[in-house]
Amino acid sequence: PPAAAPASGSPTTPAPPPSGPDPFADNDDSDAGSNAEVEEVWTPEAARMAEERALALKEEGNELFRAGALDDAVDRYTKAVAAAPPGSAATAVYFSNRAACYLLQERHEEAVADCSSALKIDPEYVKAYVRRARSREALDRLRGALDDWTEVAKRQPKNPTAVAKLRSLPPLVAEQEERQKAEALGKLKDLGNTILGKFGMSLDNFQMVQDPATGGYSINFKQ
Repeated sequence: PPAAAPASGSPTTPAPPPSGPDPFADNDDSDAGSNAEVEEVWTPEAARMAEERALALKEEGNELFRAGALDDAVDRYTKAVAAAPPGSAATAVYFSNRAACYLLQERHEEAVADCSSALKIDPEYVKAYVRRARSREALDRLRGALDDWTEVAKRQPKNPTAVAKLRSLPPLVAEQEERQKAEALGKLKDLGNTILGKFGMSLDNFQMVQDPATGGYSINFKQ
């Protein structure tokens, strides 16, 4: 005969726990590494194929550059930069070649940026110094241009353009920096007069006097 049902309130045998992992357990291992950045691994064969692809794109860019198709050349050099495997020294050439396009297009800020990228990869890359110097000069950044021509002259002492620039630029740099200094002092004076004007005074009420014995300065107030 069937077993009788337990009386109300009588104890029952608890059901066994379900098999498998406890859904309420504090188990962080299941998510370990799920958000970790996956590092790209390059095999020698993959790196070789990527390098060949990047070089082919660079050659296409060179042909387009010679044909005067600068926008298309920029496109190829950009793709070459993207295609090159990490750590490829040839990437410096791709950046510098794109800078040559930007230089001709008078996109000098971009040319300076690309030359700087090339020089981070290859600090001895003379063409990158030359192209950056030309763009800096076009942007009227004469000190930077002089610094770049100096780097060219260190590596190519007989470079005629570098030799000429090292003669012509220093006085222009000095003149520009003096002008910039005067403009900065003029702005500071205007600011000082604006503040002192609230008290009925101006910087003309103050006179700097140099002590010939010490070379120091004192400030005298005059009405």
